[in-house]
Amino acid sequence: MYNFKKSLMTLAGVLALLGVTAAVTPFTGYGQDGSNLETLAAQDVRVVNPTSAPVMTRITNPTGAPVPTRNVDGPRGNNIITLRCANATCKRVLSTGVLTNTEYVVPSGQVLVVTDMNWAGHCNSNCSTDAAQLIVGIGPTGAVHTSTLRFSGNGKGSASETMNTGFSVAAGKQLKFVIDFTDVNGALDYLFLHGYLIPAA
Repeated sequence: MYNFKKSLMTLAGVLALLGVTAAVTPFTGYGQDGSNLETLAAQDVRVVNPTSAPVMTRITNPTGAPVPTRNVDGPRGNNIITLRCANATCKRVLSTGVLTNTEYVVPSGQVLVVTDMNWAGHCNSNCSTDAAQLIVGIGPTGAVHTSTLRFSGNGKGSASETMNTGFSVAAGKQLKFVIDFTDVNGALDYLFLHGYLIPAA
């Protein structure tokens, strides 16, 4: 009986010692490949939420250091806007590939954020001046972005830009553009603007 009680007390002491050791020992996590998770650099992740099995997510944005987010997936794909511009006006290209008949106006209660653009032009004469400038504005005035293309030896040029910030266009406003060929006798071949809609603040 004495030996049993002594063994039981010894076992209890060992378990208590293991518990204290586990509590004070820092935990190091390892990935599936055995790499130390504490030494890995942070990486961007993309959470895909299918409607059949949505993943619960929560994004907390402190006012002092907000995390920029952009959600144009799934049913919000209709928020993506592509505009084809010609003759100083811009019309929307629908997801079906159809070009609308009327000039695009930002819908009420929305703001258009333009993030990308690409355009091309050609030079008919005096191509020694090798540059043309595109000026994009809101309404009849109010330039918000400029872009420059260089003509190659065949008198053609193009430019494609992805803007880190982009620019916004308020509800009811239209996008306009002017091309300055300076001393060059040239013309626009195409101009596309890309962006997405967000609710107005």
